[in-house]
Amino acid sequence: MTTVTTTNVALTAGRVASGRVIASNGSPVVGATIGFNVAGTATPAAQVQDGLTTATGDFKALVTPGTYDIDIVPTLASRKVPREILGIPLVSADSAIGTKILDTGFLVTGTIPNSALFPLSNADFDVRIAGKSTRIFTPNDNTNASGTASFVLAKGLYDITGNPPTGTSFATSTAQNVNLTADRTLPNLALPPGVAVTAHCVTTGGLPVQGADFDADSLPNLHRLHTPHDASDAAGNISVEVSLTKFRMNIAPPVATKLLPVIFDSVQITIARNLGTVVHPAGHWVTVHVIEQFTGIPVEGVNLDFVDVTTGRIFLTIDDVSDHTGTARVVTDQRQFDLTARSPVGGLSDLHFLGFRSLNDTTMNLVMTYNPALAVGDAHTPSLALAEPWPNPARGEINTAIVAARPSNVQLAVLDLAGRRVATLFEGRVLGRHAVLWDARDARGTKVPPGVYLLRLGDGRTIQTRRVSLTR
Repeated sequence: MTTVTTTNVALTAGRVASGRVIASNGSPVVGATIGFNVAGTATPAAQVQDGLTTATGDFKALVTPGTYDIDIVPTLASRKVPREILGIPLVSADSAIGTKILDTGFLVTGTIPNSALFPLSNADFDVRIAGKSTRIFTPNDNTNASGTASFVLAKGLYDITGNPPTGTSFATSTAQNVNLTADRTLPNLALPPGVAVTAHCVTTGGLPVQGADFDADSLPNLHRLHTPHDASDAAGNISVEVSLTKFRMNIAPPVATKLLPVIFDSVQITIARNLGTVVHPAGHWVTVHVIEQFTGIPVEGVNLDFVDVTTGRIFLTIDDVSDHTGTARVVTDQRQFDLTARSPVGGLSDLHFLGFRSLNDTTMNLVMTYNPALAVGDAHTPSLALAEPWPNPARGEINTAIVAARPSNVQLAVLDLAGRRVATLFEGRVLGRHAVLWDARDARGTKVPPGVYLLRLGDGRTIQTRRVSLTR
């Protein structure tokens, strides 16, 4: 006789995240991995069940309760760009995150060796839009035993950085202004030997400053050396690896602290260097809201430049570009500046404020006016552009604008995700900036159901598409 003893096992009640993943043409994205990280961290969920999209692009994943950042990671073969969805609560209830659209991109393959061209495993790629500081979401970008990794990016201009494996003494190497228009293999990003630069960040009262960002720009050309894990820790300490050259170094606390950056103008690195205790004086906020004339649409991408009237030098400000709500907030002090709000498009004029000075927290509401004299042929001004729709998501009307740097015959249409035309919003000749309003109705004047729609602008040569979401 065999005796079997069983033990009761308590199972944790899970939470379901469901949704659908499709391409921009409406076709399902099959076999994409749905990953869950504890919100704000890189810590994976304790348990994930059914974390793959099906043949219809649908997923219904079961996870332990919590608030998660959800990663949508398609296969490399699909050439679809991964997406990250932040802060999805799955604590007390399930969550339907809706339909998510993945752009089609190109496969980038790169190799990270040391200066002797010996491949480095578990090195890491970081990707940024050229000239920008924010990293793009590129999962699974650590190198294999051959020092190689592959990832998918949308068409665009990028700075791609090779970072050393954790615990090694190498500096980073960056391929700048990589113009991605097809699948591409990068040149070897050979990492030079590195030496440590350390610092201790505090307030004027001696309290540690956490999250202060370290930047190093090589002299004389001010090429940015991207340094991973370069923010000060809870004790205010910074430790990074840099190459053997001369740098301008900046340490900038988070804007939320209202603390001012500290700049080291010329630091020659030959051996490990301790910058000592770095004291960040208190400043105040200057908050700027920028909208477009006539339409009131927020203007995204406006860059704020503060030039010290006394020295003629640009004052260091971080987070100084307006977001999708048209808002930017920076930290300054009480000195006088010449302030310029630079438009991201040729159809709107820059704004200039000479001798600007703020003594305390200050809010500025700015209106960018239409500029009829567009810079035709300017390499920095696209000949035709479709403004970011706003609000998005929306419960009713959606605003956008067509910007044409030269006379163009264009058509702006609304499509559903199957590619069917829902309505035509504009058809004709345009020059400059032309505001467009969609009242969420189809060509027959009937309100369309909630969901995701595409605004498609074309002139017979190029097509631009913006996604919009209508809710109840």
